[in-house]
Amino acid sequence: VRSGHQPEALWRHNVRLSGRVARTAARRGARLVVASSSSVYGDAARQPTPETSPPRPLGAYGASKLAAEAARLRAGGDVVIARLFTVFGPGQRPDMALARWIEALRRGRPVDWHVHGGGARELTHVDDAARGLIAALERGQPGEAYNVGGCGTQPMEYVLGLLERELGRRARRARRPTSPAEAVCTAACGVKSERELGYRPRVGLLEGIRSQLASVGALGAHAEGHPARGQAERAQVEGLDERSVALEAGLLPAT
Repeated sequence: VRSGHQPEALWRHNVRLSGRVARTAARRGARLVVASSSSVYGDAARQPTPETSPPRPLGAYGASKLAAEAARLRAGGDVVIARLFTVFGPGQRPDMALARWIEALRRGRPVDWHVHGGGARELTHVDDAARGLIAALERGQPGEAYNVGGCGTQPMEYVLGLLERELGRRARRARRPTSPAEAVCTAACGVKSERELGYRPRVGLLEGIRSQLASVGALGAHAEGHPARGQAERAQVEGLDERSVALEAGLLPAT
């Protein structure tokens, strides 16, 4: 995860301050749900990645999130950890990939492309993230960690392709160095969360992207489709175009 924050600031906010919150919650007998991150797994050997996978954060952000989990557990009390996988949708932070790409496409600017070859992310719509956190609050077991995943692992080439099609614009990529702090691929195992929390994500990728575009006023006639061609356009985006983008990215065999 790229971050403009210095390691000292990450440690102060993610570890020290959250530790204080945990100690206060413990004193008051309140349940605390920790919004952690899939970044604690790094490039996990097992994918989809279960909660039992050894954490291997790749950079300061992931390390601070893992340390924050430990600090909150050390504080005692009723603590439940929710590991969120790349949250998108309305209100996404402007420094995250989809928000930056949407802004660049809308303004006709180059898209900064920091993605590893074959890079893919488990994307979780903000509505599903909220449902997962509520489920952890209501049904999580103290001291346990739960993955909060979403619409599955998506090749970032494909995600950018969907944005291009929804906005009706072709991206001009400005290739940038990849970050050693970013995993190549993330994938959430949702077995434990479904079994113990009753959590199952509901929002698909295209629906989620359209909600994010609508939230910034970028979902116009092109994205919504005209009545006469709406069904055909949807089939094209979800079917043929998905394959063509995947082929272009080298994610499918040519035959």
